[in-house]
Parts: sequence; structure tokens; C-alpha cells
Amino acid sequence: MMQKINDERLVIQNLKNIRTAFLIQTIGIIAILLYEVVTGGFQSARENPIWIVLLLSIIVHNFLSIRVSVDMDDGEKQSKRPWPFSRTFSLILLLGVAAGSLQYIYSNTLLHASLVGGAVFICFLAPFSFIHYLKQKQRDESDK
Repeated sequence: MMQKINDERLVIQNLKNIRTAFLIQTIGIIAILLYEVVTGGFQSARENPIWIVLLLSIIVHNFLSIRVSVDMDDGEKQSKRPWPFSRTFSLILLLGVAAGSLQYIYSNTLLHASLVGGAVFICFLAPFSFIHYLKQKQRDESDK
């Protein structure tokens, strides 16, 4: 059975090793996809399952980075009253409708416009909701 690492220097070194391995893995995935683009075109690279692995790893990395950023956020710089989530939701909805409208102007297809508007809406709503949740959790813990 492995022992838990208690030395802070070893923990930091272990995290650096994980970061290096992730970087090498990502470079390898990108190299494979670039080879697919050169030999079979962009559509061939998008059909490769490695494309999904790359996208998922980037999304997970970004969400984990958001968690660290919120934890490192200085509470003194924040205003006493946080920005209401309903206002953020409204702005994101407006952004999704604007993106969908622009797509409709260029494609004249309601399906494409709905997909683009919905994708923009979801892609902005998910991280902002996660940030709001983390900050609310942080405020609740500081109030206790």
C-alpha cells in the first residue's frame, strides 16, 4: 500500500510531474490531429475520437483552473453586494440571441441559427454558473 505524501516539496514536485505529463499528452494529441488534417483533411480529423478527447481535456482543465482562480480571488477587492445572477443570465441570453441572429442573417436557416445561439448560450452559462456557485459557497463559508 502506498503512503500518503506529507512533504510539501514532494507534493509540489508531483503536481509539476502531472502538469508535464498532461502537456506532453496534449502535444501528442495535437500532433496526431495535425497529421490527420494533412493526410485526410479537417473533416477526417474531426471524425477521429481523439478530437473529442482533446476537447474534453481542455474543458476539464479550464473548469479546474476556474476553481483555483476563484479560491485565489481576493475577497477584499470584491464589492459588498455581488452581481446578481439574474443579470448575468440575462446578458448571456442576450449574447446567445445576438449570435443566433447573426447566424440567421448569414445562413437564412433557423436550425443553424438556433444551434449557434444555443451553443453560445450554454458555453457562456456553464462557466459563469460554476463561478457563481463557487463564490456563493465561499461567501457562505466565510459567513460561518
